Amino acid sequence: MGKLAFGWSEGGYFKDIQNQASDNGRLIREILQFPNGGTFIDVGANIGATSLIEAAANADIIAIEASPSIGELYQKNMIANNVTARFFNCAAAAEDGSIGFEHREFAAGTQVSIDSANKVHVRSIDSIVDKLALDAIHLVKIDVEGFEINLLKVARRTFEKYSP
Repeated sequence: MGKLAFGWSEGGYFKDIQNQASDNGRLIREILQFPNGGTFIDVGANIGATSLIEAAANADIIAIEASPSIGELYQKNMIANNVTARFFNCAAAAEDGSIGFEHREFAAGTQVSIDSANKVHVRSIDSIVDKLALDAIHLVKIDVEGFEINLLKVARRTFEKYSP
C-alpha cells in the first residue's frame, strides 16, 4: 500500500498497515466499490488504517475517535501520509455531552465506561453530519467496541437521509 502507520506496537499489533488491513476482507471489498471522491465516515477511527485505505479513492474523510491518545496517532498518520480528514476527537452517542472513558494500555481495548472518572466529549453522528452539511455519504465504518447496534439506532436520521 505504501502508507506509513504509527500505532500501538506492543506485541506487534498495528506495527504495519498491511497486517491491520488484511483482517478486514469484507470492508475492503466494499471499499473497492467506493466512488472516487465519495464521502466516508470512519466511526471508531482508531489509528486510521481504514481512513488510509479510503484515501486511495480520494475520499472525503470524516473521522470520529473517542480516545485522546489514539486520536493523536490518527492525526499523526494522516499528516505522515498527506491525507486530509475532518477529525472529531469525541465519542459518538445519542446526544452531545460527555461520558466516562477507560484508557487501557492496549489501544483496541479503550471503551466508554460510565464508572470512569476520565471524561471525553460526546457528539451524535447526526449533529456532526448536520454541521458539515454533506451532499452524500457513501460508506460508514463503525467499530466502537460492542456499541455498534446502539450507534446505528441513534444515528437513524443520518442513515435514513443518506442511505450509505
